[in-house]
Amino acid sequence: ALDIRVPLDGDAWNMVMKAAYLSRDALPGALPSIQSAPQQYPWQLVADIDRFEWNKTLIRGVHMDLSSQLHHMGSLRANEMAAKDLVLKDLSADFELLGEGKIDLQALSAKMNRHHFFLSALLTPEPSGGLKWKGFSTVSGSLGALMNKAELSTIFEEGKMQAVFLGEGYLLGDRAWWDGMRGRLRLHVVDGRILRGGTLTKVLAALSWSDLPKLLIGWRPDLTRKGLVYEHLQLEAELLDQNMLVKRLGMRSSALQLAGQGSLNLADGQVDMMVVAQPFQNLDAILGSIPILRDILGGKARSLFRKAYHMHGLISEAEVDSVSAKDAGAPSAGLIDTLLNLPDHWFGQVKPAK
Repeated sequence: ALDIRVPLDGDAWNMVMKAAYLSRDALPGALPSIQSAPQQYPWQLVADIDRFEWNKTLIRGVHMDLSSQLHHMGSLRANEMAAKDLVLKDLSADFELLGEGKIDLQALSAKMNRHHFFLSALLTPEPSGGLKWKGFSTVSGSLGALMNKAELSTIFEEGKMQAVFLGEGYLLGDRAWWDGMRGRLRLHVVDGRILRGGTLTKVLAALSWSDLPKLLIGWRPDLTRKGLVYEHLQLEAELLDQNMLVKRLGMRSSALQLAGQGSLNLADGQVDMMVVAQPFQNLDAILGSIPILRDILGGKARSLFRKAYHMHGLISEAEVDSVSAKDAGAPSAGLIDTLLNLPDHWFGQVKPAK
């Protein structure tokens, strides 16, 4: 159903449309603007569409409010938008049409599985289909659910996440979610869990201390529950298409602290990182309050015991090779650290944990 009101005084044409189905192929290649067609009558469109196909994107329950006038604030509301493996629900967008297909997307908000997604960016149409965006986006929600989407659920579970990405990427096209993404990412997670098995088991086996806390102080929820429970995890990285360059990675739990840097390939899950583990941070806190002992026993790092590792291979089953703290870029070790690592120095390093 289409209702067109044509004024006799040259004001904007008012169009109201209700449709069960509409395809992008039925529309012009680009919506003309006042600048590109001065002789065109101005128009305003309000549309309700049950099913709207835009190239390879399907949008359901659409309500649109558009205008040809410059600097007019348009809006889009939809129950669901599905593009390849990306599904957004309860979508709300406010924008301005800039002509030549460009869109100033001031705010886009949607639910994505168990996450809330927000985007503010300049959108530019791509010749191959879809839209290129440049601006910033945020995602909040469950890290475990997001990792399940990225096929890393065998490692991460639970965790309340906040992520911010500043850069550019693509929407609505036939691309992988990471394809074309370039910019800076910051991720912070609280109260999460890394599952046992694979890489985690190799790290704990390499440390050779996983049973010590239970022997000393009894039951430890962070070690006896499924996986390793952590309190905080933070990551700062740069994204260059499928390559994530991890500048800084830090994790803190009551069992240990981890820090590292390296790279992760988002396409195949291959990781190459240097990681330093510090298991006895409670003792380190006591050591830090005793000036003489902290310098003699802890060294510049003021840590009783640190181990450095090179993680490489598929992230869910990465190889874990012991390396020196110096090779990992850590401060020089203290006396106890040196003594505990002395057998490796004298007799060679132990074989990588399997």
